[in-house]
Amino acid sequence: MRAKVVYVDAETGNLVLLHPAYLDPVAKKRHLTEAAHLQHVIDNIVPAGVTCHVVEKEDWPTDFTFVDAWEWSD
Repeated sequence: MRAKVVYVDAETGNLVLLHPAYLDPVAKKRHLTEAAHLQHVIDNIVPAGVTCHVVEKEDWPTDFTFVDAWEWSD
């Protein structure tokens, strides 16, 4: 899976990119699957009422040269 979570911070308007720590040993013990860990991250980190998007690893650009210029649109 190795998906990431994207949302727009309501206070700053900045794009927030979350990289769940799938390989964290504590998370591995707590959550049996990567999907469960991802849902835990969404439930506990993404602010309530904010729309977030889950983006799979293969959908991310491979070139991070202009990462500061990335934009998100629904």
